[in-house]
Amino acid sequence: MVRRLLNILFLLICYSIVTISSVSAESSNWKSPSYNFGNVKRILLLEPTFSYTLKGDSNDKFDKYPYGQEKFINSLNTRVKKLGKYYILNLNYIDIQIQGDPNAPTIEDKNSLEFTTLREQELSKYVDLVLSAEVRNYGWYYEYYDAYDSTETIKERVEYGGINADGKEYRGWMEIPKEVVVHHPAGYQIYDDANVVLSLTDPKTKQVVWSYTDSRYRSFFSWSSDRDSTGPDSMMNRILDAAFTKIPLANPK
Repeated sequence: MVRRLLNILFLLICYSIVTISSVSAESSNWKSPSYNFGNVKRILLLEPTFSYTLKGDSNDKFDKYPYGQEKFINSLNTRVKKLGKYYILNLNYIDIQIQGDPNAPTIEDKNSLEFTTLREQELSKYVDLVLSAEVRNYGWYYEYYDAYDSTETIKERVEYGGINADGKEYRGWMEIPKEVVVHHPAGYQIYDDANVVLSLTDPKTKQVVWSYTDSRYRSFFSWSSDRDSTGPDSMMNRILDAAFTKIPLANPK
């Protein structure tokens, strides 16, 4: 009985190896050894930027995640609010402060490029760090593969029996290896994909003082029923959760 249960368990493990989707993650975390994060009180949160990269060859397709930008912005803002008692500022606030500063250069006649340059010059008066996010991928892509045959070894259960030296009949089951040819039809390998870069920049020096890069994907076959219905959304949330456990911002007292 025990042997039979072990055989069933082995078959279930083998089956799960074949059907469970593949997950991959790669991240990097860097912090400036010289910057004093303990003095930070005001953080400028920039609007995230979004760019999408075609995967594989030119015949492969990459689709953006529906409402991905809105979902990412909401997820990012939620985590920023949990950082602590920082002043979280936006560019509109900075622009109003510059326009109301009597010591700032005259701005009435400046075009948008000139005003952007002025904002960069004046930024350190109003913020201690700038938090930016670049979403490089957020969606799906697929890769087509041709049909092929492979020779694989399986274990086949066979019944055995006979009569022992005492004249008693015995019976049981055993597994024997057997080579079979398995046909794999043509199809698609589909991927949930999320790739993000977060960074903190010192507005005085214009130098990045912390950066976190995380790229994750999860693959599954087009005919598989084990796909995670959360799609790239769950992968993006895992990235942000990991990033905000590493961001070097202590809660100010």
